[in-house]
Amino acid sequence: MNRTDPWSPHPAGDRPARRLGDRGPLVLAVHGIEDGWRGWTPLARLLADRFRVVAVDPPWRSGNDYTWREDGSPGQWLAETAAALGEPVDVLLAHSFGANAALEALADGLRPGRAVLIAPSYRPSEHADDDTLRAESVAALDVTVRDGLRVRLGGRGERVGPDLLRVMADGLSAHLVPRAFPVFYRTFAASGRLDLAGVEVPTLVLGGPADPALAGYRAQGLARDFPAATVVLRAHYGHFCHIDQAAEVAAEIAPFLGVPIPDTQPCPHPVGGPTR
Repeated sequence: MNRTDPWSPHPAGDRPARRLGDRGPLVLAVHGIEDGWRGWTPLARLLADRFRVVAVDPPWRSGNDYTWREDGSPGQWLAETAAALGEPVDVLLAHSFGANAALEALADGLRPGRAVLIAPSYRPSEHADDDTLRAESVAALDVTVRDGLRVRLGGRGERVGPDLLRVMADGLSAHLVPRAFPVFYRTFAASGRLDLAGVEVPTLVLGGPADPALAGYRAQGLARDFPAATVVLRAHYGHFCHIDQAAEVAAEIAPFLGVPIPDTQPCPHPVGGPTR
């Protein structure tokens, strides 16, 4: 790591992990598919004065070969990692595919103090697992991969011409989507079969109405099936709102966690309010 990197190594058994912050409740942060732990940096910086954020690097990290899925499910990996930390998890913070892993782990008995899930992909059980849904899911994953490239490039993206950026996005999508889709879809399709009704962990779910991961009937279905969760959609939140709107997300979760977060602003009113 370079000298300006705020993260330090964290012992988590044999799980790769990094820590930001050295006091306060423990936050276990889990990133999405084909992503990396550094993506938590903008939000973790805002939390570090009040929390110890431990960002793990799951087997679905960028560049993986997906053979890990033969050894266990995402939820199992997450539960084992939480146990390997050697102390109770006060807040489970998860994004995208990591949030789906969190849903599975919660349904199977993982009990952090609270959970914050950002942009999980949810399939209510009454919506058929069919060719139409698969086609929609391929398209949604393609959009997410392309948007992820924008996020990773950051300010460098402004220096890349639109034609070159399109070529980069096309190449990345052509490489990643076929590899990631089978594992992603398996987890997404199973989400509506999880027994979330008995989960009592207070949970805040954040998303945006334009993000297909949690738009429309998906958000409504998750709110119905997961009574302990409050599902909130905000008009300007995209799939990577924890990066693009890190200060707003920090302000959003601060009252839920019951700990003031410095240098944050109140969030605008949610679209239609929370689903419950």
